[in-house]
Amino acid sequence: MIFNCFLKYCLVFLPLFVVEISSIAQITSFSIQSDYAVERDFLKFVADRTVTIYLFGNNLESIVALSFSRKPDRYGRDCDEDRFGEAFKATNSGTGVMMSVFSLPSENCPHRLYICSKQVNDNESLSWIHEEPISPRFLSCEQEGFNISGPLAWVLYGFMLTLSALFSGLNLGIMTLDVLTLKIMQQAGSPSEKKMAATVFPVRVRGNLILCSLTMANVVVNVIISMLSDRLIGGTGWAIIYASIGILIFGEIIPQAICNRYSLLVASKTISFTKCVLYLTLPIAYPLSLVLDSIFGEDMGKTFTRAKLAELIKQHGNLGFVDKDEVNIITGALSMNHRTVKEIMTPIDDVYMLSSKAILDFETTNDIIAHGFTRIPIFENDRRRVKSVLNVKDLAFVDPNDKIPVSTICNFYKRTFITVPASKTLTDIFEEFRKGNTHLALVYADSPKSDTNANFNRLIGIVTMEDVIEEIMQEEIMDETDIFSEFTFFKTEAQKTDNKRTKKRSMRCPNMDLWPILNFQTGSRITPQLKLAVLRHLVANTIPFGPKYAHTLILQGFLNCSFAQEVMSDDTQTRSHAIYEAGKESANAIFTLQGSLTVEFPDTHLQFEAGAFTLFGESILARKSSSLASASDIGQDRQASETNAHTQVVDLLSSGAMHKAPHYQGKRQRQLLVM
Repeated sequence: MIFNCFLKYCLVFLPLFVVEISSIAQITSFSIQSDYAVERDFLKFVADRTVTIYLFGNNLESIVALSFSRKPDRYGRDCDEDRFGEAFKATNSGTGVMMSVFSLPSENCPHRLYICSKQVNDNESLSWIHEEPISPRFLSCEQEGFNISGPLAWVLYGFMLTLSALFSGLNLGIMTLDVLTLKIMQQAGSPSEKKMAATVFPVRVRGNLILCSLTMANVVVNVIISMLSDRLIGGTGWAIIYASIGILIFGEIIPQAICNRYSLLVASKTISFTKCVLYLTLPIAYPLSLVLDSIFGEDMGKTFTRAKLAELIKQHGNLGFVDKDEVNIITGALSMNHRTVKEIMTPIDDVYMLSSKAILDFETTNDIIAHGFTRIPIFENDRRRVKSVLNVKDLAFVDPNDKIPVSTICNFYKRTFITVPASKTLTDIFEEFRKGNTHLALVYADSPKSDTNANFNRLIGIVTMEDVIEEIMQEEIMDETDIFSEFTFFKTEAQKTDNKRTKKRSMRCPNMDLWPILNFQTGSRITPQLKLAVLRHLVANTIPFGPKYAHTLILQGFLNCSFAQEVMSDDTQTRSHAIYEAGKESANAIFTLQGSLTVEFPDTHLQFEAGAFTLFGESILARKSSSLASASDIGQDRQASETNAHTQVVDLLSSGAMHKAPHYQGKRQRQLLVM
């Protein structure tokens, strides 16, 4: 019963619904008559050309006009606010087919066009609604003359990415090679680098022209890539993403990374291509380059100040390209122009000087030699009143026994010196020394005036040629007379911040100050001059008394002892003349000071005469020297070292290791002085 009632209701009211629905027009498909291309779900047409569109669907007679929207929406939604541009009249061209003719200008032609229709309702009211065709869904507007599609478009896309990569890489690579770098490579590079630098230099010298040409070409190519991405990918958002990724990775990052590492190689291999780009872009790039040249000037290349150049050398030294000594010399030479003599001078209170009233006896002469300086300032009454300079070479013909005053020698040779202000640079003082007039200068707090007597108290130090050279080399120079170097360094408050050093002009050879031992009164007949000669001979020419096994102070103690013995010749007792007998053990080592010995080998009956400064029995001293402690180790634990040395000597004596039988015999020939 209920079902029958529902069926009757449907049969009565269903025709009314059908009539209501069928009165609304709906576009299900469309086609165009023009230069177009069919894609997956849309049709393409060219802007600024007349296009005829045919609409297919239901109840199209109610459509009176067409328009386009930039965004899609569901069928039947209001389109009055979404549409743009003018409306195009729609006419009936047959049953179920509507036709409209339109033309869109290029400046008002978006990538996607969605159809909107204006319909007449039963109440004669007009309204714009969105259409939702099944296929195709929308139209695509393209610019005039850019209708590449299909595989050719992808090939063009890849080619444009390649050009973008090349332009971007060359722009970075060529501009990285500045003019100065190319000049250096042409002069000091490897043969291949010289050839490549000579190829690139004529083009690189026009830096602004290269910059404008390559940048312009790169911009044009990137624009084409963006347009191709829009055509191939479709959709503004995805086209931007794909174009950005392609340009960023393949057009910028990868080529710039390669050209940054191999800039010279890439630039030289592509020089012909670069020249072609220059000629193609010359009409626009050349005027722009002239403007840049007038604004920024000529491209001189990357230059460095002295400080930056010194730091560059240090960094190359840290990487191992330059030796440490070379780094010191180069950086020292570069710093000469801003370093002053005050920074390297020896303060006047630390200068070794002599009074003009000093007497050149043996004590003074030995003191001069012990300090090891070639030039010695001579002062009068006050240390700040320097009158002359004594050169050690002036003492070559001076006999210490004559006791000549220092002033006499200075007045005879008249050695000169120069005076410089404390602010004088090392470059200027080095130029003064290089002239050869003198290698010693007095440093004053201010520029000295003509009246030196009134300004003598302003003397603050001295500087020598050696000081300047040491600053250049950044190392101390060891003279051949420096037997033992024990320099003293100190820093002033101003120097603590920049690690600059100042050397005390103190004793250079402290262990060779021989006057305390040479002036020691003994019962021997050894003169001070002979003591000095013996000490230097033993230290320099014998192994047991060398610095490794015998300290100089110990040898000084030996020479202070009265152990020199004079042996007189006695013709009546021939056997008593023998000092050594062949085959007979002896524990004595003899050093001849004066006279001579006759040495005879019984096996061969050979004889020869040994004069002064001959050491016999050296093997006795050197036989077990390797088992004794080195003299340099004494200072570490003095008490333990002395105990150990005493034990070793006792063991050597008790074992007979200090005894040796010579295979020769020695006889005194004349009056002999031995030790």
